[in-house]
Amino acid sequence: MDAVKEDESNEDYVLNTQSIVNLRLIELLSRGSLHNDLYQLEEGSDSYELFRDRFEDKVAGCTVTFDVLIPNEMPIY
Repeated sequence: MDAVKEDESNEDYVLNTQSIVNLRLIELLSRGSLHNDLYQLEEGSDSYELFRDRFEDKVAGCTVTFDVLIPNEMPIY
């Protein structure tokens, strides 16, 4: 989420930048160091939503929702 100028001249820039941040996180969970450390994205669980003016201030951004699989190594007695 980032502030949008009053004339909305940077709204596309804000949406693009926030989308890239979310895509980078998804890539790290899919193939990066987090994936290698067993914090893995459940395939097909990610979804994106662009938003504008959801709060008091003039803002825009991108939300991402996903499920992370983490191994449970705790023994059961």
